[in-house]
Amino acid sequence: MPRTASASEDVSVAADPRPASLSPLEFASPVPDTLEPVFEKLGFTLSADVPYGEGDRWVEVSPPDGGAAIALSTGMGEFQPGRETGIALTSADPKADYEELKINGVAVDEELMGGDGVVPLLFMFRDGDGNGLMIVEEAAD
Repeated sequence: MPRTASASEDVSVAADPRPASLSPLEFASPVPDTLEPVFEKLGFTLSADVPYGEGDRWVEVSPPDGGAAIALSTGMGEFQPGRETGIALTSADPKADYEELKINGVAVDEELMGGDGVVPLLFMFRDGDGNGLMIVEEAAD
């Protein structure tokens, strides 16, 4: 399954010094009390849930093998649910991930693309609010 997430900027949450993504996924409803099902299916875990402001929460999920966390939030200003997030997760085996997500009911592209030696093998998927993410094959060492 995916192991890293792209991060556009570094931040610290609570006492956790690792980088976190500031390309949050926006949910149509308040940040869920339970982990978004698509992230559970990806093997992500809740890594931060910190209250702030007047009833708001800073919520992050982390990929199973480490890497940058992804912040989950309600929509704010021009950042509303149902858009491409620009978040790319790397995977050693995108074909297997594609099949597993498809079997588990995650909205995935009709087919994988790339993998021709120029563009790495990749596919797009969407969470329950229509936010688009990408899984792309890890670069060979």
